[in-house]
Amino acid sequence: RARSGDVWRGRGAVGPYRQVLRKRIDHLTIEGMRSQTPVTWDLVREMFELFHGDLRGMFAALEEACFSALGSLRAAPLERAEARLVLAPLYREQLLRDLTATEIEHLAGLSQLDGLEFRQSDAMTRLGLSQGRISRLFGSLERSQAIISTRREGRTQFYCLAGRARLALGLGG
Repeated sequence: RARSGDVWRGRGAVGPYRQVLRKRIDHLTIEGMRSQTPVTWDLVREMFELFHGDLRGMFAALEEACFSALGSLRAAPLERAEARLVLAPLYREQLLRDLTATEIEHLAGLSQLDGLEFRQSDAMTRLGLSQGRISRLFGSLERSQAIISTRREGRTQFYCLAGRARLALGLGG
């Protein structure tokens, strides 16, 4: 995972990961055949930002989008809008399966903080919940990969919406 501070300050460079992706594509190409990058580099950059440098999440989303588009017999690399059309309903369905209706409602409330780090105390203020309820909510949201922990300052833990939740809720990009 890229350091979250770098991503938050806009310095998260996708360049080195582009090279890794290119090497992987070259490795998987059948000798003597031409290969084409299955996704646009704009899509890679957007996924990198949506997933806050979480490479596992980013590559899993790219793989899911590509496999879903396999049946289309398209020759062009997958674009940002097409990937969102595939991923948003998939991740929305996963969140609906993993979370209760109330937890989804609270996640929607936290979506107003999209692009920002937040603490449990910020969520208490925004959602009007007690510390105990926020702790349970955050545990559930972390287990369902709707939020991720970004950093810690002393005893204070910071979080942000995870890439799959951002896609499910139509946020970012």
